[in-house]
Amino acid sequence: APSVWIPTFPSLFPQSTAAKTAINTAQLIKRYEAILAVEDDAETRARVQRRITDLQMLQTERQHFSGEQEQSTDFSDNYQAIIANYQALLAQQPQAETNDAIWYQLAKAYDYQANSEQQLQALLALTGQHAQSVYSVESHYRLGDIYYSRADYPNAQRHYQMVIDAGSSPYQLNAFYMRGWCFFKRSLYEQDR
Repeated sequence: APSVWIPTFPSLFPQSTAAKTAINTAQLIKRYEAILAVEDDAETRARVQRRITDLQMLQTERQHFSGEQEQSTDFSDNYQAIIANYQALLAQQPQAETNDAIWYQLAKAYDYQANSEQQLQALLALTGQHAQSVYSVESHYRLGDIYYSRADYPNAQRHYQMVIDAGSSPYQLNAFYMRGWCFFKRSLYEQDR
């Protein structure tokens, strides 16, 4: 089952605020689409398309995790369109410095589709090409979780260790815990590192 990447707490916000935000997101998407229709510069078009896709991702996440939709609502078509847009952006500008955020969003969309193989590939691309990214620590933690769920304990342990070595983060305590489980699963009871 996919995990929620960004905590959402819809009960903390009045319904009218959530509705206004949803309307504003839809309006923003339309405005960016209008810019895209008249813009000729390739770099500007790529930035606008990225912003549209980010907003579509945000909008889909809100709908998916708001609790207002029926349990049976299928968001896979939404996520598939978002994935296609992010892949197109990566193909257009494969060396862009901001691709770490695209790889992160792509990994998240794959997770929401329960496609762990593609999520793994996106996270490996992010950590391999953007080692200093602000998304790096979380990505290593999520890689550890993927490898752990596949019973690939050495690789899981390696990624959890990278989270620990990165220093204080929201993932560090859980990384210590999961690294311990990796030792246990490998029958390495005397290991401290």
